Amino acid sequence: MNDFETWMTSGIIGIALVVIGFFLQRLLTEMKEMNVNIKLIGEKGLIHDGKIELVDKEVRQHERRLNDHTERLRMVERKQDSCTYCKEA
Repeated sequence: MNDFETWMTSGIIGIALVVIGFFLQRLLTEMKEMNVNIKLIGEKGLIHDGKIELVDKEVRQHERRLNDHTERLRMVERKQDSCTYCKEA
């Protein structure tokens, strides 16, 4: 191998290493951005889980109140049904 071939081989290998390094650097940057975004998604997921839990709690409270009102209405209806004076009026 003469000097020219050695110089060309070294040049080609150097250019290939620069190109590979460039793509690896871009890949690393993209992966870092993805990691940051995944962490943000995880944090937002926790926030949404908390909000969903609060909504579920409110729904359960409303259901309890509705059931309580339903029971009260049934009691009033039973009293009215059993009231003989109420039926005559």
